Amino acid sequence: MTGRKTPIRRSRFTLRTLMCAVILFAVLFAWVRIQESRRNAIVDEIERLNGSVEFGASSMLTVFPTLQIEAVSLPYDSLNDFDATKLRRFPRLTKMELTNFNATNGSGTRFHADKLTFDAALHGDFLSRFEPDAETPGGR
Repeated sequence: MTGRKTPIRRSRFTLRTLMCAVILFAVLFAWVRIQESRRNAIVDEIERLNGSVEFGASSMLTVFPTLQIEAVSLPYDSLNDFDATKLRRFPRLTKMELTNFNATNGSGTRFHADKLTFDAALHGDFLSRFEPDAETPGGR
């Protein structure tokens, strides 16, 4: 045998493979950007209802800041105008505040709180349990 070395086989990428990879990346990025636009629309709706959102500490360093939303605050009176299932789009949401909370239970006892805070993993149908009370000042 001679001292010949076996040639190292290199992977080859064709232009077609490169184009497929670029198209796949572009489609994925477009889908993520559409999701960000939908979350931005929800933030705009919350702010239109005199609510607010709180971003996490790292929201300045990300291309998609609405992924970093950790808290949402809404006036209790605006719950009829807001679909709470939209909150599912915020994966880091852990805190929900209802301001000017008014409610009446089945026995007629009225509850009022300037700020009612829920610190937990929130589900999209969480707010659907609350209905503003027409008889209580501040309610509908």
